[in-house]
Amino acid sequence: MRAFLLPLLATALLAALLAGCSSTSAPAGAGGRAGGGTDEDLGWVDAAAFRPVPAVPYDPSRDVFPARPGDSLSSESLDRVPQSELGGAAAAGGEPDRALVLCRQGRFDQAFALVKQVHRRYPKHPGFWNAVGNCHLLQGNERKARLFYEKARAIDARYAPAINNLGVLHQREGHVKRAYDAFGEAVRKNNFSVAPLFNMAQIDLQHGFVEKAARSLNALHRRDPSDVDVLNALGTVHLLGGDAGRALAFYSKIQGGHRRRSDVGPNMAVALWLAGRADEARSVAGAVSLEGAGPGRTDYARKVRDLVAGGGR
Repeated sequence: MRAFLLPLLATALLAALLAGCSSTSAPAGAGGRAGGGTDEDLGWVDAAAFRPVPAVPYDPSRDVFPARPGDSLSSESLDRVPQSELGGAAAAGGEPDRALVLCRQGRFDQAFALVKQVHRRYPKHPGFWNAVGNCHLLQGNERKARLFYEKARAIDARYAPAINNLGVLHQREGHVKRAYDAFGEAVRKNNFSVAPLFNMAQIDLQHGFVEKAARSLNALHRRDPSDVDVLNALGTVHLLGGDAGRALAFYSKIQGGHRRRSDVGPNMAVALWLAGRADEARSVAGAVSLEGAGPGRTDYARKVRDLVAGGGR
């Protein structure tokens, strides 16, 4: 059964999380080009950008977002915040956060106008330049994103969010080992950072290293026992280990609309089906929303619906 579940479940795992970012999804606009760009890409960041002006000092304690209940990972990634709550995230943060919210909303012209207006105040602020990189990645331009992540890391070689985000770029390019190494480096540089540890666990799960994934996920679970994505991933760990009962112990803690998510509901339905609770499995699988799920998750959810439709195991 595990050999059957592994490729099925791997398609349902979350995309790698960008730290200090608005999204890891497909570009919201067509303004950028992955791998594209010209020599003038960074022309607006010239020597004048670094003439003495009142600079905003970097404060690591403010380089986080307010965590949402049941989602500790949202403290490091605006990808976790629904569109309806982005305005509050922008109001609670500073100029980098406001730029990210605009990018998440697809308002790139306004975002980059803000960046150009204020960038001279942030010459030694790695969080600002990391945010600019995230905006470029949202726009679809991986080359520019990499330049700004490297710029943030040049300011502070121990700045974990930029290291994590370079790992995300490696993963998007298919360089899994480089991605894993980058996530590991980010964890070593800041062992309080949750996004790179979660990203490492995702890769371990996708490649069948279930015990390694469990160690990382259990560490995250101890920090926040209510985090939905950690609960979902731990359920998947036990599902792949053949223990549907322990998997359900985690899935059952995920309440409300979260069970309708295309990366949560199908997993729970498989566990219910393996536990001999076919009617409940069909109910959960049938309630999954495929809106915005993408082809991989849609295919996964449909396969699960077919799997549980036959009744008992």
